[in-house]
Amino acid sequence: LITYISSQQAKGSDGINFDKTFWVATAAELAEKSTGTGPAKSPDACQQKWAQLHKMFKVINKVVHTSGIAYTHESRANITAESETIWSDLIK
Repeated sequence: LITYISSQQAKGSDGINFDKTFWVATAAELAEKSTGTGPAKSPDACQQKWAQLHKMFKVINKVVHTSGIAYTHESRANITAESETIWSDLIK
């Protein structure tokens, strides 16, 4: 889903919002590339999944760009005494 949308990003009015015909084409593209496991994805399902992914991305992007916060795969959030206040404010 992400790969296809990235390749079609120019079709979105602002690069992230797409009209109904886009989601019909997206569902068709996913059906064409399907491995046969799971049900076919509807245009609405594709749009809803994209909305969930975009919402998650915005949260992660905010965390990544917040000064005083570090996140790595090794140490995870690594909340320290110094960063605890920043994390608390961020999740409010």
